Amino acid sequence: MSDDKSAYRDLFVQEAHEHVQNMNQALLKLEEDPKNKEHLDSAFRSAHTLKGMAATMGYDQIKELCKAIEELFDKFRKGEEKMSSEMASYLFKCFDAVQEMVDDENKKVNIEQYLSDLRNPAAMGGGNAAGQEGASQQQQQQQHSALPQTIRVKMQDLDALVDLVGELLIAKMRLEQMVGNTTTDNRVRHTFMSLGRLVSDLQYQTMKLRLVPVEQIFNRFPRMIRDLSSSQGKSVKLEIEGLGIELDRTVLDAITDPLLHMLRNAADHAIEMPEEREAAGKPQTGTIKLIASKVGDRVMITVEDDGRGIDLEKVKAKAIEKKIVTKEEADSMSEQDVLDLLGTPGLSTAKQVTDISGRGVGMDVVFSQIESVGGQVKIETKKGQGTRFTMIIPLSLAIIGGLLVTISNEKYVLPLSSVISTMRVDKKDVRIVHGKEVILFREQVVPLLRTGKTLGISQQQQQQADNNNDDDDNRYLTVVIVNKNGRPYGLIVDEFESKQEIVVKRLDSSSAPSSVSSEATILGDGKVALILDPARL
Repeated sequence: MSDDKSAYRDLFVQEAHEHVQNMNQALLKLEEDPKNKEHLDSAFRSAHTLKGMAATMGYDQIKELCKAIEELFDKFRKGEEKMSSEMASYLFKCFDAVQEMVDDENKKVNIEQYLSDLRNPAAMGGGNAAGQEGASQQQQQQQHSALPQTIRVKMQDLDALVDLVGELLIAKMRLEQMVGNTTTDNRVRHTFMSLGRLVSDLQYQTMKLRLVPVEQIFNRFPRMIRDLSSSQGKSVKLEIEGLGIELDRTVLDAITDPLLHMLRNAADHAIEMPEEREAAGKPQTGTIKLIASKVGDRVMITVEDDGRGIDLEKVKAKAIEKKIVTKEEADSMSEQDVLDLLGTPGLSTAKQVTDISGRGVGMDVVFSQIESVGGQVKIETKKGQGTRFTMIIPLSLAIIGGLLVTISNEKYVLPLSSVISTMRVDKKDVRIVHGKEVILFREQVVPLLRTGKTLGISQQQQQQADNNNDDDDNRYLTVVIVNKNGRPYGLIVDEFESKQEIVVKRLDSSSAPSSVSSEATILGDGKVALILDPARL
C-alpha cells in the first residue's frame, strides 16, 4: 500500500462504515414505507458517495457493487422497479458484502452474481412495476442537509487530553490545600478561585468531547432483529427511544456486547412464535423496546419485551442441578433472589443451543461487563407477559464524583453514583437476622457489611482505629448506604470526610487487589486512595 493510500485508509473506513450503516437504516425504513422518497434518496446518496470514495482509493470491486446498488435505487426513484421484501433481503446481503470488503481491503468477493441480480431484479423476486414517480432534481437538492461542522479526532489523542486534564485537576487540589493552609493574601485566593473555575470548565468541555450519541450503537440493532426474526419465522418489532442521549465512548463500547446479548435473547427465547402468541391472546407481532433516558448524572437503558417471561421455577431447578444453591435455599428464595441467580456463571436455562444465542455467553457476562463500568442491572419479569432489563450506567469513567471515607486510618473512595445516603446508627438499633447484622432504613431491612473485615484489615488495626474515637463515637456506627442492582446495603466505615471530583486511575492487573478494586485516585495531599467497588464488596 502506498504511503498516500495508507494515510487515507482510516478515514475511508470510518466514512464507509457510516454510509453502509445509513443504507441499512434507510432500507429498513423503506421496507416499512416504500413510497417515502426521503429514505430512498438517503440510501441513493450513500451508495453514490461510497462509489466515488472507493474509486478514489482504487477499490474497484466496492465501486462496481455500489454502482449497481445506486442504479437499482435510481430505478426505484423513477418507478421502474418496486420494493419487495425479497428485494430488501437481497440488498441487505449486498450491503454486507460491501462491509466485508471495506473492513478487509484484501478480501475478494465474487460480485458477478450480485451485479447480475441487481441489474435484473426480477431474478431475485422483484418484478417490474411502475407506481412511483421520480423525485425531481429540486427535491433531491432540498434533501441534502448542510453538513455539521465536525472534525475527526483519534481516540488515543482524546484519551491523552483527558489524562492531562485529570493531572491538572489533581494539581489544582494539591494547590488548594497549600493555599488554604498558608496564605491570607486575598489576591492569591482570588487568582486561585479563577484558576479553579477555568480548570472545571476545561474538564467539562473535555469530557463533553468524549460523549457520543447512543444512536451510533442502537442503529445497528433494527437490522439484526429483522434478520433474526425472519430466519426463525417470527414477527418482531423493535422500538427505539432516546437516540439523542449521549454517553462516554468507552462506556458505550463496554455496553454494546451486553445489549446485543439481551436483544438476541429476547428475540430468540422470549418472543413466542406467531401462533403461540395468538393462542395466548397477544398480537402476532412481538415487541422489543430499547429505551435510553437520562437520570441525574447517569443514563438508564431499558430492554423490554412482551414475550413469555422468565420461568423462575426453571431457573431454580437449573441452579439446584448446577449445585449453585441447595433445594432448601431455593425454596426460601424470594422472586428477586431467583432473578439475581441469573448473574451466576454457568447458569443457562435454554434447552438447546441455537445459532443466535448459543455462543457460550451467559447473563453473568452481561452483569460483569455492566458492573465493570460502574453500572447496575435490574431484572423484572411476569410470566406470560414479558421481561424488563434496566441498566443504570455512568456518563463517564475518567473523572467521577466520589465520597472520601476512612477505614482503619486508611482513606478510600466510594463512587457517589452508587451512594444512596450516609448515616450514624446507634449500635442498639442493629439487629441480627439469619446470622447477619441488619438495620432498618426507610422501612427496608438493609444488610450491614463490616468493610474493614471485607478488606482484610486486621483486628489489631481496627482496634487501634476504634481507640482513636471517643466513647460517644463508639456508641454509634458510621454507615454508607449503597445501591447494588436496585437493593440497598450498608457499609460500615470509621468516618466519611467529603464529596469531591476524583480522577480515576486504572491499576495494572498484577498490583490490583481485584477482589474489591481495580482503580485508584490521587488525593489532594498526594496520597493514593483505592476506589472501592460496592458491587464487588
